[in-house]
Amino acid sequence: MKRRTSMLEYCKIILVKVSFSQELFQKELHKSSCLLQEDEMDQLYDWCKKRFGMTIIS
Repeated sequence: MKRRTSMLEYCKIILVKVSFSQELFQKELHKSSCLLQEDEMDQLYDWCKKRFGMTIIS
């Protein structure tokens, strides 16, 4: 049985894949803000801070 991926998990996958470029990361983070609910965005920002540190998030 195939597991469904939540939109939050999908956004995390994309951000990991584009983390080599700060410009792409910022674009995808912005796109995520349009797709996710407010509480999910809070979770995503917290995850980004832990995973990538403050330097990539502006």
